[in-house]
Parts: sequence; structure tokens; C-alpha cells
Amino acid sequence: MKILLRIIFLFTFILLLPLQSHAEEKAREEKARIDNSEPSLNTNIKRETTDLDIARSPESRTVVNTNDVISFNMAPLQVELTADQKQFLKKYVLERLSKNPDLRLGIQSLAHTNKDDKFESARIALARGLEVRQFFLDNKIPAKRLIIQPLGVSDEQGDDDRIDIIVLK
Repeated sequence: MKILLRIIFLFTFILLLPLQSHAEEKAREEKARIDNSEPSLNTNIKRETTDLDIARSPESRTVVNTNDVISFNMAPLQVELTADQKQFLKKYVLERLSKNPDLRLGIQSLAHTNKDDKFESARIALARGLEVRQFFLDNKIPAKRLIIQPLGVSDEQGDDDRIDIIVLK
């Protein structure tokens, strides 16, 4: 009886082995197809940095004019706001927000960093966005009026170390 069970087990194993190999091969092919369809890190992807990509309900459609975009540059790898940058935000953004409680802000933060570390620019951009958000929170602007959008940047050098503040109505 034990011999018969071993023969059945061995026979089943031999029959299923090609099926398992075929399934593994299909999984490898699918993974390779997905990997090849994604852009590589060295591909230059052109992005429009003044469009805020947020989900909106149909009743709250927002139109952004170029007059509603306020930008300032930051030093490479800088995260904390300088005194001059805080003064700039107070003068050009905070006064406007204080006068009109219906305005909201989209905070787009960009960072150009080491191209070998694909996550470093995202971390720096997020930290910058959170720093600007905290500035507004410290100045009594409610969090529900602030939207942060850290953006990755292409390999091309440019004004990629900056904050874009988009005034939304």
C-alpha cells in the first residue's frame, strides 16, 4: 500500500512539474512586460508644474490663472524656509488668504537631487511642501485650505528647486 501511494505521489509530481514551470514562465513574462512598459529613471518626462492634479467634486471646479501662481526658488537640498522666504509668503500669500476665507492653496514642491537615488527628490519635495504647509498652519490658516503636491522632476537642470503656490478659488 505504501509503495502504491509513493508511486501515485511520484506520478502526480511528474505530471504537475511542467504545469508549474509553465506558470512560473508566464509570471516571468508578465513581470518583464510590465517592467518594460514603465519609463526608466533616465527618461526625461516633461511635466506641467502649474496644473494642480487633485480630485474635485463637480460643484467645486477650479480655474487657475497664471496670476494665481506664486513661485520662489530654494537652495539645493534646502528644506526649511529662510526668514526672507517667510517674509515673502507673508507679503504675497498670507495677506491674500487672510482677506478671503474662500481661497485655498495648492502647494507644489519640486526638488532636483542626486539622479542615482530615485526617492531622494520625492523626500525633499515632500519635506518642502510640509514645511510650507506648517508655515501657514502656524499663521492660523486651516489645514482644509491647504493641498500639498510634491512633484518629481526630470533629469534636466532648471528651476527644479522651488515651491509653486497656486491660489485656488
